[in-house]
Amino acid sequence: MRSLNTVNPEPPIYWQSMARMDAMEKVADDAERAENKVLDMLEDNQLMGCAADAFGELFTWYPSEMEQVANRLVQELVLGGFNSNLSGVLSYLPVGAREKIKNYLIENAEL
Repeated sequence: MRSLNTVNPEPPIYWQSMARMDAMEKVADDAERAENKVLDMLEDNQLMGCAADAFGELFTWYPSEMEQVANRLVQELVLGGFNSNLSGVLSYLPVGAREKIKNYLIENAEL
């Protein structure tokens, strides 16, 4: 008995769609590898200047939204970082950062 399925063979379009799916997965994997490479470089502090420029551009493009983001970050710094999402981000700051922010606000706030 032959092992070929002669009753219902896979049509050529099946192999074309499989090849298309493989190609799409390869493109997605390549994009993910490139993104991970950039993130690894960021972890190694090689692109910090670029990240700072990007934040500067965000303040240019979305000034009111970025003011809200900055306001929220300062509130978390001053109040002690009670929001679990932001406190994780703010944990990268040195211990004296909160005091510096508080002192700067007290000295420069126009109340």
